Formats: sequence, structure tokens, C-alpha cells
Amino acid sequence: MNTHMIAPILILATLVSSQFAYSQQHIPREVVGALREARTATLVVMDQQLMDAARALVGNDGISDYDLNIISPALFGTDPQNGAWARSMLGVSDLWFIVDAKGQFVTKGRDLPTPEDLRQTLVQRGILPTQQYLRNFLRLNPDNQEARAELLNLLHSRAVEQTMRSLNIRPEPEKTEQRLDTTATQWTGQAIEKPASNPEMLGAENDLIIWAQFAQELDSLFSDSSWMAASLNFTGYLAEAHSPTMQVVYGRHLNAIQDTLLQMPSRYQLWELWVRFKGILPQKPATAFLRDIVPLPQELSGGSSLLSPRVVTLLMEDARRYDDWVFVRELLLAQFEKEFPADAPTPQQRQQRDEKANAIHTADSLGMYQNFIEPLIEALVSSNRENLVPDIIYRFTNRRGEIPNLATHLTDLARRLDKADYASSWIRISQ
Repeated sequence: MNTHMIAPILILATLVSSQFAYSQQHIPREVVGALREARTATLVVMDQQLMDAARALVGNDGISDYDLNIISPALFGTDPQNGAWARSMLGVSDLWFIVDAKGQFVTKGRDLPTPEDLRQTLVQRGILPTQQYLRNFLRLNPDNQEARAELLNLLHSRAVEQTMRSLNIRPEPEKTEQRLDTTATQWTGQAIEKPASNPEMLGAENDLIIWAQFAQELDSLFSDSSWMAASLNFTGYLAEAHSPTMQVVYGRHLNAIQDTLLQMPSRYQLWELWVRFKGILPQKPATAFLRDIVPLPQELSGGSSLLSPRVVTLLMEDARRYDDWVFVRELLLAQFEKEFPADAPTPQQRQQRDEKANAIHTADSLGMYQNFIEPLIEALVSSNRENLVPDIIYRFTNRRGEIPNLATHLTDLARRLDKADYASSWIRISQ
């Protein structure tokens, strides 16, 4: 279990007060901030050598529903007050301790406990698993959209994990060259990991066991006219594609998301939700909706004028499925013109950039090629406008400089598009 999947939001000012106000004069502010990562309890580790074992402990199936937060020893080297607070909790030989969401002491020791022993201790101290805690809170505060969103995000992440375990799914690592760590724009975001066509589906019983709670809470949320106020954050592998239940539920609510985006097209969070829903609904073409919203807002760009890889992926899937290339071609060309105008810098101007700027350009350029330029070339070729490809390649490489392994990428693309005879001319233009 990834303990950082639970958003560290503050549900209500009164809740924050009940958790922290009494202790802020005793617990250093930096520690209070770290404790807010947990709805249940926090494991404080004072020995770096215990960190791997601590992560394994909180991720164990026997205790993972508590979503325990971990504070590493690094926090206690930043401020003497942090270390003094931690040492006040420890005995002579202790290397870890646990505090609840209010910062109150729970347990400590030298060797880490077993999941079973730790669970028993948490139960004895009245500490609730995260889901139960959130449901209790919502019974008292049924209109709190932040709490509803946090519960939905939690249920979603767990359903994704359970689906992957049930079907023995291990998404392949990203098939791309290693990029530099110096990327500044971070444009090279990836499309959502998803199964290939015709994914294996969960059986009816298993599907309900895994997804029914999430589906019920999502239906409940969308029955409220203020649903868009909930900060939904559904991430990770697109496991919903394996769920007949979720195909029905997402199909039921996709129109509500699209209707809201027509009115508020700059809501980035809703676009992220739309991409997730649309990703498992191939029978509802994306172009039918996007035609009504062009020009697409800047929120769908990844630090440049280019479209997010997630949106490009959906567009390309639809174009291949329905052989509808004109809209995709014109949309990508329009975005290309913004990012790569005809008066692009000359090679001599590029040389005037400093070393770091050149490193940033190189790192981002490969992602731009893979996630935008290559789809654009495919759209041009598939719509009988391959005559425009040389200019696309020239302007892209002239602006971005050397692209790692570009000749290989262009060769592979030409073969995939059944245009192998074009590869040599494309490569010659790129050099």
C-alpha cells in the first residue's frame, strides 16, 4: 500500500482544532505538519536502517487499511526542537514510536512489531482504520465534499490494487530512454497506464467485491448537484477497464463531467477526471465532445502549447478505431504551429543557450517527440497529408536540437505506418 495515496487535506477547521490545537505548544510546527499526513497514526522512525522494514510493515495486508504515515529520521536533523520532541517519547534503547492523529503517544520499541501485534495495539487504543474514520466523520458531516472525495480516492486506490492482484497484472515499465533529471517543464508526462485492447474482465462476483463500494459512493456523489466541488484524484493503472461495474458507472456519469466542462473548460481537475472516465468508454468518441470546446484550454497543455499526452492518447485511439483523422490532424497541427512557429531559432541561436538550458531542451525533446510529434505524423499520414511531414520534422528538430535515437524512432514509425520507403528522407531532414 502506498501510504501517500491518501490526500493530506484538512476536512474541517473544527477537525483540525480537535486534532492539533491542544498540542501545538508542545509539538514543533514542522512535526505537526508531518502528522497531518495521517488520518490514523504515524510511525516515527529514528534509525535510517529501519526505514525499509517500516515501509514493509505499514504496507502489510494485515495493517494496510490503517494507512499509517511514516516520519523518517531526516525530519529530526532539520530543527533541534524536532529532535528534542522525538527523544522525549523514547526510552534508552528505543528506535521507533507511534503517535495518533493528535500527537498522543501510542507505543514504542527497538524492534518493529509484527502487523498482528501492531493492529492489536491500535485497536486497544481506539484508533480506527482510515475508511472507518472517514465514514464516521461523514455521518456527522454528510455535506462535506472534501471528506467524500478523500473516501472516494481511498476506495479507488484500493480497488485498483485489488484488481491488479486478482488478475496478476504488472504494468510494463515505461518504454522510453532514460531522461535527464534536469527537465524544467516536466512536459514529458505519461498517458494513463491501461490494458491493451480486449482486456481480461473480472468475474461478476469478484467485480462486485472489489468495486461495489467505490461505485456506490461515486453514484451517491454524482446525485448531488455540488459534486464538482469534490477533489477527486483517481490515479494509477486504469484498472476500471477490467470492471463491468465501472464501465456502467463511468458511462452513467461521463455526460455530467462533459456538460460541466462545456461551461467551465479551464477546470484542470475535471479534465483529469474526464480522461479517466473516457479511457474505459471507447464507444463514446472523444472528438464528438471536443469539437464543441475548441480551442481547448491551456490546462490541457503540459507546460507548452502542446496537448497533454493523456488527451493525445485518447484522440489517437479514437482516430484509429473510427478512422476519423481530420479533426485530430487539424487540432494537433494547430497546437504544433503555436509551439513550433516558422521563425524558430537557428542552430546558431541554440548554441548561445547555456549548458543547463540545452540539457533541459534535450530531456524534454524526446518526450515531445514520443507524445506529440509522432502522433501528429501518424495523423498526417493516415489522412493522406504525408507531404506535410518533412516540414514538421524540420521545424521540430530545428527548434529542439538533437533528439536521442531519433533516426531509430522515425524508422520504426515509418514501418508501423506501412511507409518504410519514407524513413530515409525523414531521417535526412532530421539531421
